[in-house]
Amino acid sequence: MAEILACSRAVDLAREMGTEKLIIESDSMEVIRLISQKKIDRSEYGLASEEVKRKLRGFRQIMLQWTRRSANAVAHRLAQEGLASGGYSTWLSAPPSFILNVLDEDYRNSSVII
Repeated sequence: MAEILACSRAVDLAREMGTEKLIIESDSMEVIRLISQKKIDRSEYGLASEEVKRKLRGFRQIMLQWTRRSANAVAHRLAQEGLASGGYSTWLSAPPSFILNVLDEDYRNSSVII
């Protein structure tokens, strides 16, 4: 499952950056369920989800949350870009220009209240 592999890479990146608090957001309820359950995952995705759970152990605070697909267009656009480029990229400051409109749309579709 690509979503679990993406979570694993995100956890690796957060660790490399020295982050102590981590929020993992996914539009896949199944991924959130697999990663948050305490029991050992014996499903076909078990090895990958157990690896993510192992990687999460060193963080001080972890939040796993599901989001509606309509509020997760940025993740979809970034995944498309990664597939097209044949790799992955990291942006630590400003987001890439190709997602600015999508980022605004995600914000308007999210349930975040400030």
